[in-house]
Amino acid sequence: MHITYLFGNGLDLAWGLKTSYADFYKYLDALAKDNESLNNNLIYTKLLDDKNNHKIELWSDYEKRLGEITTIVTDDNKQKFEDDKMQLDLLLQNYLKIEESKIEMNSDESLNIIKSSFIELVRCHRPSDSNLVIKILNHYSGQEFYFDIISFNYTNTISLMFNHKENAISTLKIAQYPNGSLNSHLKSPFYLHGTLDDGQMIIGIDNNEQIANVSLRNDDFSYLMIKTNLLEESGYLHLEKFTQTINGSNVICIYGLSVGATDSTYWEIIKKRLLEDFTILVIYSYIAGYDQTQRHIAKDRRIREKIKNQFFENSNATDDEKNILKDKIIVEINHPLFTRDIIKDK
Repeated sequence: MHITYLFGNGLDLAWGLKTSYADFYKYLDALAKDNESLNNNLIYTKLLDDKNNHKIELWSDYEKRLGEITTIVTDDNKQKFEDDKMQLDLLLQNYLKIEESKIEMNSDESLNIIKSSFIELVRCHRPSDSNLVIKILNHYSGQEFYFDIISFNYTNTISLMFNHKENAISTLKIAQYPNGSLNSHLKSPFYLHGTLDDGQMIIGIDNNEQIANVSLRNDDFSYLMIKTNLLEESGYLHLEKFTQTINGSNVICIYGLSVGATDSTYWEIIKKRLLEDFTILVIYSYIAGYDQTQRHIAKDRRIREKIKNQFFENSNATDDEKNILKDKIIVEINHPLFTRDIIKDK
């Protein structure tokens, strides 16, 4: 039985790190005051216009915009565009290193946090969703449980929280599962898009269709822009490892990660796995400004359906696939997980 968690930038934000796209842009603005090369950066100039017009909010928006901005690329400035993207990638790396240095977490604390958070899997807001999770856990109750961790982040937050020995959670039970004396295991975290220290940070779009400049779609230029190409070029076989992990998963959880178009390849891999029996997806979605004291059935349903439809669209699900998947996806709204608050609430 494999339970896999996918983590995005929302985890860093939950720990108080200023790692949003808006935060990074403030950093760029400050640098631009005394940095002539940044002021002449083709991409930064376009993003400055977007910022002034309030067009970008999420990192997925930024990645999508990279593909759209390619309309300005010509034979004369192609090399400069590539250099300018590399400049922004390295500036992001420097900025995130500053932010990750601010987090403090000791081993005992992190272990308590992850144990408490894993248990929350069966504590959905809707009892019907909890029952669906329990049905899956019960089906695999005669197997030992393995927790796989996949990070879409670059910071070391995941390592600080999850780098424990595989048997660190051996006695953990979710409800009463796994059965009897069977153990639970925590596997080492896997950084899909690289880290701040390995020189393998992957930032880009999902496919050729997201490159607005049609003449560049079958050009070497695409290796700079498309994540799967960059993953292949790195030689680390990260996409293969991601696919293998997802194909072995029975419960897949997404936390702090938007199911945006620039990660469509990953969502399609997950979609294909969900079409198999006894496999579910739990999306932990954070809605800014959502008042837990003002919950309403209709409002919650609207949010759930919007997120499900986003997953369907960006995983290229057919109508027949949607009919199969609609009852295999749980959306949890502002469910507190993986921070110190989860301990305080016990």
